[in-house]
Amino acid sequence: MSRITDEERNRRAQSLFETHQERQLQALFPSNSIVETSTDNSLLCWSENTQVVRHLRDLLPFGRILGPIRFSEFINNTLSLIVKASQEQLLYWHLAGTTTRNNYPEESLLLWNSDDHFWFTVIPIYENILVEQILRGERLQYLERFRLDHQEIQFAFYDLRLASQASHQNRLVTTEGREIVYKWRTQEWETTTTNPDQRLINPRIYYFPPDHPSSRNQEYANPRIQVNAEELSEILQEISEEGLASQREEELPPSSPPSDVPNQSTPSSRSGWDLDNPLWNRQHSCWCEGKEICTCGFRPDTPPTPPSVVLWAPGYQYLPSSE
Repeated sequence: MSRITDEERNRRAQSLFETHQERQLQALFPSNSIVETSTDNSLLCWSENTQVVRHLRDLLPFGRILGPIRFSEFINNTLSLIVKASQEQLLYWHLAGTTTRNNYPEESLLLWNSDDHFWFTVIPIYENILVEQILRGERLQYLERFRLDHQEIQFAFYDLRLASQASHQNRLVTTEGREIVYKWRTQEWETTTTNPDQRLINPRIYYFPPDHPSSRNQEYANPRIQVNAEELSEILQEISEEGLASQREEELPPSSPPSDVPNQSTPSSRSGWDLDNPLWNRQHSCWCEGKEICTCGFRPDTPPTPPSVVLWAPGYQYLPSSE
């Protein structure tokens, strides 16, 4: 048998591959392994093709705030997983025959943080906590951009900092943070850009967040949009545990109230047991519906209520004073 040219070999290999391409696609990438980023509120997809392998999407921390512990975990543990998931994304494009509108093979994926979701859903939930964390010297970051192509993987992180001036005391602002890149050729991660200005308060260059959501996203018309308990719990977990621990030590009351403080069980004297405090709620698995009703399984170690005192709780049909 005579030797064929490389061009003919490639043509025949492609022909053989196509006979099994669809079966390989279904075996490796069933429908539930692919997500549609165009319906993901936490990010914006600037690529023509918006389908992403679920493994990759789940590893990208869009819409989350990363303190030192979380960011260190991301760098040390998650980046290696992202390399593997990114290879899956490239393979998916190949098996699916993904093309652009002009029939070019898909070459890149570009995802950006959604300002509407981040600033009008995520930040309002615990803005005061974030300000306190930064004032304590905590460095907070979030993912602004992710890019994948056949040459490299690129992350761009922004920092949350404070602008403290007469017209806006301790207002959250953003600065460019650092960019990290993985080169397929060298198979190594490297930091390509780092903001030299490390000041957390009044950095030299900073950007104000948007004042209003973009007009195309009507769901963010209310800047204090409500989220459910599960989403709140997820978001709070992304704040650095170091900062939360130090804040709990200062804000949480002792296990039993001082003797000179009125009965903490009554609604009129809740300052010692602030059920609206999201830190307290997170530690004791509580969820507050609004500002007045909290459902908690935790009970502080307080003395028994005297028989002459009738307590009232949300949901009761009467007030003790009405009897």
